[in-house]
Amino acid sequence: MDAQIAPFVRKAWELVASGTAIQNVLKTLNEEDGIRTPCHGRIGGGPLARKSLYNILNDPFYAGYVFDGERFCKGFHERVGIAGSSCQTA
Repeated sequence: MDAQIAPFVRKAWELVASGTAIQNVLKTLNEEDGIRTPCHGRIGGGPLARKSLYNILNDPFYAGYVFDGERFCKGFHERVGIAGSSCQTA
């Protein structure tokens, strides 16, 4: 887990869980926290897009899971998002 990005992912989850609209979560992360996408050459460095935020919020990795090829299982990394069951079939 990237220690630099984890606090922002956690903040996004907390805002969404408290009922904050996605557009307002984006505004908070982009404008108040200064979140920018990773730079890859000349690409990147811009504000986080709505689709990217949805991808982060739906990523089982941030909920503490990894995919072993057949199912999602609890990983050894720290959970940043919401909790779920210990193992789920894909």
